[in-house]
Amino acid sequence: MSLFSFLFGEKKKGKRGEPERLTIKTRFNPIRLSSFKKNHVDLILIVENVGGKEALVSVDVLLSSDAMVGFDESAIQKKTNVRLGVVKPMSKVVRVVTIFANTITKPGEIPINLKLFVHGSDYAKVLYFHEKNIKLRCV
Repeated sequence: MSLFSFLFGEKKKGKRGEPERLTIKTRFNPIRLSSFKKNHVDLILIVENVGGKEALVSVDVLLSSDAMVGFDESAIQKKTNVRLGVVKPMSKVVRVVTIFANTITKPGEIPINLKLFVHGSDYAKVLYFHEKNIKLRCV
């Protein structure tokens, strides 16, 4: 035992826990937004736990700051957090997030960033996260 290991303790060698195997799928209903109109589209989030353990899961949905769409009708709110709760092994959880357009929404593709978080015993601690980028068409 060296002096430093005596003072600061030894590093424990061992395997880190395997992350829970979660998949996230998305769909839009309707498929696209109409530009220069007040309308909305539903982003359908499907999270499936294909691992062997239950997982406490939440999803952050972030919209592009320069696109004139949002999670409220005035298109000001660009970020939302969806708490999915405990997802049991070999089961799915489906949530719907509504995205609004207004009269100054321009046509094009709108980037959307999804962050899937696996939490510990409560939502304050994040064990793992997975990021996915998708695009919403606006015509």
